[in-house]
Amino acid sequence: MRAHPATKTGSAYCYATRTDDSSPLSFRATAKGAAMLVNADQHAQADKDTESRLTAIFPDGETMALEASPLPDGGVVVPVELPKYEDLFEPFMRSRAVTLQRDGDGTEIGDVNLGGSSWALAALDECRILHTDK
Repeated sequence: MRAHPATKTGSAYCYATRTDDSSPLSFRATAKGAAMLVNADQHAQADKDTESRLTAIFPDGETMALEASPLPDGGVVVPVELPKYEDLFEPFMRSRAVTLQRDGDGTEIGDVNLGGSSWALAALDECRILHTDK
């Protein structure tokens, strides 16, 4: 968990990863919103698309459609408005794993172990409350 102060060009934000740095998922929050980032090596970005749609499939059968925007490094960011923050990330906190698929062509991005995500997301929310401007 890292808190980053505001700069002349950007707002203060908090950044959380699981204790396992090999995880393709990380989470970021500002005073106004939050996001889940999927690393570039997971091939989450659709070819030539400006936006990607991802499906998260959890072991209990629950599925979740996610709207994503491309990042310059080839990964994607799934932005979340703060009122929906806890609802969207709740399955990532309670589940042990998730399978991510890119919509459209059904390409499986990969299976992600979510161990430690509950801690990372709880710490992210606390950091957001304490360290970002309102």
